Amino acid sequence: MKIENPSITSETEDKKITASSFNELYDAIKNISTIKGTQREYSAAELILKIERVRHGHRPINFITRSHGIREVVESLLQNDKIHQKYTEGNKAKKQ
Repeated sequence: MKIENPSITSETEDKKITASSFNELYDAIKNISTIKGTQREYSAAELILKIERVRHGHRPINFITRSHGIREVVESLLQNDKIHQKYTEGNKAKKQ
């Protein structure tokens, strides 16, 4: 887990989070505590729940805020995520 500038102030709203796993991403989100999105603020727990919904194929990626580069990190992690692949392939089979 890495946050480019770990001090959390109003000036760090655009600091990017980097993570190589969902656990690292969740730890970084918990360290920030409250994430300010374009339209509202999200608690760490709420944002992690949103990410899990995307991960399990219940919501599209645009359900995730772009703040701190979180959507970009989630997109990257989803490419190799077995949980996401399982659910998205299952959903494709249901639609056919």
